[in-house]
Amino acid sequence: TVLERNFEKTVIRSRQALTYHQAQAMIDDADGSINRSAVAASVRRLAKIARTLRANRKAAGSLELASPEVRFKMEEESDAPTDVGAYALVEANATVEEFMLLANVQVAAKLAERYPALALLRHHPAPPPERFEQLVAHAARRDHAIDVSSSKNLADSLDGAVDADDPYLNKLLRIAATRCMAPAKYFCARDRAAGDRGHYGLAASVYTHFTSPIRRYADVVAHRLLAASIGREALPPAFSAPGASAALGDLAESLNRRTLNAQRAGRKSVALHTRLFFRDHPRPDCPARVLAVHPERLDLLLPDYGVELSLRLVERGGEPLAVDD
Repeated sequence: TVLERNFEKTVIRSRQALTYHQAQAMIDDADGSINRSAVAASVRRLAKIARTLRANRKAAGSLELASPEVRFKMEEESDAPTDVGAYALVEANATVEEFMLLANVQVAAKLAERYPALALLRHHPAPPPERFEQLVAHAARRDHAIDVSSSKNLADSLDGAVDADDPYLNKLLRIAATRCMAPAKYFCARDRAAGDRGHYGLAASVYTHFTSPIRRYADVVAHRLLAASIGREALPPAFSAPGASAALGDLAESLNRRTLNAQRAGRKSVALHTRLFFRDHPRPDCPARVLAVHPERLDLLLPDYGVELSLRLVERGGEPLAVDD
């Protein structure tokens, strides 16, 4: 539980640059028998706090979903993909994520309180029950019951959907649950009532993007508003001009469109590089898991590579072959 919060404009003293796997080695050295440095001790302490924060989020109903993240190894001169695989996340990734989520939640609460007509927030709606129908049906075929009546019940159901004979099943179900979600969207606080601002996936009553101003404009807006809220900088003229709330609402819609376009471009890029990789490095066969069944096609995941693809089914004469669940 956060007992007290304080916002200051400060300078961070960087003691050491670490990759995630270097930080993970420090976390794995739980008793400090290998690395007794002050930095390693701090990393282990942060990981311990993050575990508590994560447990509190889960208890509140936060979801732990999954989406395959692909990493390509590129040839230096030609930029042709020479290897592909699923990016392996470690506890160090989750530790950083936990503090980023905490910062985003706390800043959102501050901005919503200080600038109720200007705060740029992020809303993730609860999906309608019918969007879970396929997930529930697929899980039932493997003798697992998925309760979608609340995010907490969904999270608990997913935690319990474990098959000792099929360790990958739980990840498949979490990927399928991710497909059921509606996208989160930016909005201006003036445009939504206080009770309709929550983030379903994170079980947060209010949320924003604050932690990545070097790559997201929404975070830049949050930084400018926060700096003004603590008296370190003046409120930008555009934010105090007549019609500022409407302009921020328009900005939120623009950010939503651009975010969607960026996601589509990312998926297209993965698909292109996947095709290039397998063109130059053909495989006679690959283990695959079925993510979804559609008329005339299957959506597949290749666990060894972390990539997704659609397989169109046709009869030998070239006619589409209908697929039944």
